[in-house]
Amino acid sequence: ACSSSSTPEAPAGPVPEKPGTQADLDKATAARITAYCDRLFSCCDADSKQKLLALFAGGDVTRDKCEAGVKEWLKTSTSGAATAIQRATLEYYPTKEETCAKDEEAKTCSEFFALGESTLPQIACKAAFTGKAKEGAGCIINAVCESGYCKLADDGESGLCAAFPEEGDPCGNSNECGGGELYCHRTSAPPKCGFVQGTCK
Repeated sequence: ACSSSSTPEAPAGPVPEKPGTQADLDKATAARITAYCDRLFSCCDADSKQKLLALFAGGDVTRDKCEAGVKEWLKTSTSGAATAIQRATLEYYPTKEETCAKDEEAKTCSEFFALGESTLPQIACKAAFTGKAKEGAGCIINAVCESGYCKLADDGESGLCAAFPEEGDPCGNSNECGGGELYCHRTSAPPKCGFVQGTCK
């Protein structure tokens, strides 16, 4: 008797991207640190550099101090992401980070240094992460939370995943407004989250 075999059909649609490794994230973070310092030294005048580098390198305005200082400043985020990836509460996607990096490279100086999240360096863009931790779970960085927001305790070293803040929510500092476009508007009583926009100049 004759027999025949058929090749199974391939699944329709694109194959989902697999999460990257810790090494992939480390590589992206190093590239971001270099890009941030490149922008700071090409876009900002001496006074602006001094103010930003006061956060990262004690105000020492030199190119090598910038990268070392930014790396040190990001240490909590770096270690928090590493722990979360190891515990499978955070996934990192390199291709999404590559897209973000290209978009940021195309920004003008005023767009790149608009006040808000883009003013400060990050280990990778928000879109490159998928957080798995539910509300109420422990956290130290926003990325691990499904909501995208980790509400830190007063010590700044521990927190809980919470609903993302909205405009008008009460706050004690800008971290309590999500670290994005919202900041803590202190002229209101009590302080509330509000919007701000500015440029590095």
